[in-house]
Amino acid sequence: MLRGILNVTRQTKAGKILALSFVSSFLISCGTSLGPVAIPDAPNLSLPGFSAPSLASFGVGQRSTESSGVIAAPGTEWGFINEASDEYLGLVVADEPRAALMARRILADGGTAADAAAALFFTLTATNPAAASLGAGGVCLVHDARTGVAQSVDFLPRAPRQSGPIAVPGAVRGLAYIQSEYGRLSWEDVVSPSQAIADRHPMSATLARRVDVSNGPAASNSRLRRVFADRTGAPLSEGDVLAQSDLAGTLGIIANRGPQDLYTGELAYRFVEEAAEVGGTLTTFDMQSYSPNILTAQVVELPGEVAFVPAGATGAGFFFPELAQKSLRGLPSNPMPGQPGVNEIRQDALDVLGESGITGTLPADYGSTSFAITDATGLTVVCGLTMNGAFGSGIMGRSTGLIYARSPNNIEYGLSGAFLTPIITTNMQANRLHVAAAGSGGPAAAASLLYTAMNARTVGLEQALSTNGSGVSDTVNAISCGREEGDAGRVCRIGVDPRGSGLGAEALD
Repeated sequence: MLRGILNVTRQTKAGKILALSFVSSFLISCGTSLGPVAIPDAPNLSLPGFSAPSLASFGVGQRSTESSGVIAAPGTEWGFINEASDEYLGLVVADEPRAALMARRILADGGTAADAAAALFFTLTATNPAAASLGAGGVCLVHDARTGVAQSVDFLPRAPRQSGPIAVPGAVRGLAYIQSEYGRLSWEDVVSPSQAIADRHPMSATLARRVDVSNGPAASNSRLRRVFADRTGAPLSEGDVLAQSDLAGTLGIIANRGPQDLYTGELAYRFVEEAAEVGGTLTTFDMQSYSPNILTAQVVELPGEVAFVPAGATGAGFFFPELAQKSLRGLPSNPMPGQPGVNEIRQDALDVLGESGITGTLPADYGSTSFAITDATGLTVVCGLTMNGAFGSGIMGRSTGLIYARSPNNIEYGLSGAFLTPIITTNMQANRLHVAAAGSGGPAAAASLLYTAMNARTVGLEQALSTNGSGVSDTVNAISCGREEGDAGRVCRIGVDPRGSGLGAEALD
């Protein structure tokens, strides 16, 4: 994000004033936290049948009898609670249902949370490309309860050296790093299932909401229209068959040749060449030189627990600690549940922006999504992904079927990375998970995330999510482990944003 802000200073006088103000606050705040805790450096370490329209049938009235465990969704009895059993292998929650089910499958097949995260992302490239195409980027936190260590992995979309409207993609390299360091399955095992889904699957409500926006990117670009509209030109709806044969072929290449092909191989050359056909300025050097930033996660102290957030060198690593500091200032060490209120936190978010020189109307949809996964070994992966606007640049590659993310040189949308905040809260020793959550959207999503993280264990996860002020484009999904009122012991709960259309699932042995 900082690269995008700096690039803007070369374009307009107004942009220069705005950017310099923001950068000043950014640089002063980078690497700071509210209550530093000494954490050692991180060490180097068949999809179930599913139809989106029938989602409400899951979990109604009784616990699911499937061997794969509980399904959690908005509007179902099991939407917020999971009774972890001895066969427990892990939990997953995401904005898009089919991707969540793919992650559950990987966990059930013996994969770690890192394997499941990679599989979930590649499934999203087919099921929610408006927010997570192969051209996307993002940021993840990886926490190992056995060591108490948390890593911040920043792979946000970056501006090409020669400016231009199309971003250098980071998600494939970012998730590849996480899977190679913390996974146990083969690369092909976690990527190849997404190929069949891309070839043909029913569209979920998550994607249908973004496609069905009049005069939106999916309607204005001819290549996108061929994929996301029917023969009459009407946008596809929930349950309609979505066929992406070009994307399926690209996913097959990545599965067989590895992630490097998108950056140094045949796909890299096609990515650059086809971007140039529509005004992109990327070069093969931009692709080859891209690498994620791997840093120790920043620590923010919340009442009675520590919260791991992205490193201070990221936009979210600046914005979220500033928001937390402003919201907690003047409160007692153990504030009453619900304090500060969500409206106060939202105003604090706007104040942080204003103090950084960011004013005016912000985009309604940043084209972002998030997910959280934890497994039985104590490994937790929480990620936020973004296209810097719904459908990113609004341009699809001629032969690859992937959608290019918008360059962060567009400062309006380049701010997406500042609000894309995964968070993991633990006990003070950092060896027991409390909450794994992520918000996707604008500053309101970051405010809703902070409110949820502070209140999940005091008022309960369901209540915290219900009252956090989130919206369809500002979602928060969470996993909460601990003891709530009425619990006989430690229980893990799956929290699906009640205003979204996501899914949570438990994997059992």
